[in-house]
Amino acid sequence: MSNIYRRYKEDKIYYIFCLLLIGCAICQELLTLYFTVFEGKCHMGIDSSWEYLKVIISAHEGTIFPSEYVTSTTQPEFERLIFAAPLYSLIGNVFVAYGIANLVCTVICVILLFLIMANYGFSISTKLIVINLFLCPYLSNGYVVANELGYHECINGFAAYQNILSIAVFLVIYVVSQFNSGNASFFLNIITSIIIVYVCINKGTGLIVWLGVPVIIYIIGKCLMKNDLNTIITKQNIMLMFFIVCMVIGRLIGGMMGLTYLDSGLRWVDASELMKNIGNVITGIILLLGGVPAEGIQRTPFSIMGVVYCFGLIIAIVLIIAIVYWIIQFVNSIKRDSVDDNIMFLLVIFVVNLFLFSLMAPYNAVAGTYEVRYLIPAVFAGFLMIGAFIENINETYLLRKLGVACLFISIVVMDLYSNYFLAISDNSYLQTDALLKQINTTDAGIVYFWNSGKDLVEVERVIRVLDSDRVYKCISYNDELEDFGDYNYYNDSKLYDGASIIVTKDGDDVVPASILNNYDMMSSVENYKLFYCKNNPVDLKTIVRFRSKQ
Repeated sequence: MSNIYRRYKEDKIYYIFCLLLIGCAICQELLTLYFTVFEGKCHMGIDSSWEYLKVIISAHEGTIFPSEYVTSTTQPEFERLIFAAPLYSLIGNVFVAYGIANLVCTVICVILLFLIMANYGFSISTKLIVINLFLCPYLSNGYVVANELGYHECINGFAAYQNILSIAVFLVIYVVSQFNSGNASFFLNIITSIIIVYVCINKGTGLIVWLGVPVIIYIIGKCLMKNDLNTIITKQNIMLMFFIVCMVIGRLIGGMMGLTYLDSGLRWVDASELMKNIGNVITGIILLLGGVPAEGIQRTPFSIMGVVYCFGLIIAIVLIIAIVYWIIQFVNSIKRDSVDDNIMFLLVIFVVNLFLFSLMAPYNAVAGTYEVRYLIPAVFAGFLMIGAFIENINETYLLRKLGVACLFISIVVMDLYSNYFLAISDNSYLQTDALLKQINTTDAGIVYFWNSGKDLVEVERVIRVLDSDRVYKCISYNDELEDFGDYNYYNDSKLYDGASIIVTKDGDDVVPASILNNYDMMSSVENYKLFYCKNNPVDLKTIVRFRSKQ
């Protein structure tokens, strides 16, 4: 403590700056926790509702992988259930459960980041800058309630689709840094291997693309630089190759468990798409960090809502400068035979990910806005390279001081804008509370949302989470069951013969008369119409075409 006080006396501005960084990180995480716990219901959309529903189903069925009861969405992604399902069973509130689970994962990631940066020899201020970069929501484009898939929703807030993946990425980077510092831990390697297997059970071949291929390139690169095949047989390389084996084992276990994946939909881009896809990747990094308006968003540069992109662009530019700097340094270090293995590994993760996602089109990514969330592991490596870039500039230089100050201000502004957009966003337009109030006045055990387009998918997906005592089904395009990312209860609707409700849009006469004639008009809610029947005349197997979503 005396040493800390002495250094404080020596440089008060530095320690005040560190306190500001700590305060910024704590405030942002508390706001993220608040929105997830208390505003999760209002921010629930299509994909996030599926995440919450899986926790509810798993708790009800008493299993982590209820594959008999659910169908997959983009990936099975059950990894958060190991935290959230027990909490939900205990608390009874899925949003509180997710808030606590997300907080645990975020804290683990922050601890791992601190451990990694300690091995890199970062100063406390640089560590705190990187932590703030990790915690920032980057919501300069607002929050898309219907289906938000940006950085915040994937990493720290609400559904947090990739927070366990984040732990796996940071663990592998930490293992490499531990080996490079000569402090390899057998226990750490075992924990990392278990988590890799678990993540790959859930995500299929995703981790192989994000980390497996970079690890292979890293090992081959070190071998070529040493010009000695024997360098492959080192403890570090053997452990990294074992991690790749764990990735394959996880994918095989998932297949044997009957889990379905969409990695079969991954394809190479053809020649006509290549240049567009390369642009998608470059733009995707900037878009992910809030430095450019998303497709369809138009804002003037000097408006209050438009100026936020300047701050996202500063963060993105610093990232790009750091990457270019370390690429140049890496090339020069090869000539001097003084390669920094930690920087090399981060560069390989970043460059290989961008290269692979330039050549591949995950889930039809080139048809519209690029799915920027696939670039998040590369951005993690970029955050650490920003920290290394800052550390490599003499701390007495004005360039470093001004650069760090601009970066900090940009993070603060992006935090403020992001939380503002979260505060003004909600799904009240769906009228789920009013609908549920009417549905709760009946004894219906199954509710059909039925329309001629796909306008009712979102409201049905949200309301099924709010009311887990009934089964909800959505029928679109007159006769198509929307069973993608849904439970399988009563897909054969004749298994249920109790009271039922049909919800349609006002003016959308889509339900066949042979069915609707059995129902009585119940009530209207905004532009919805509700019909009640004391039994269930709907036969999904004959009325609905079950179309493949693969």
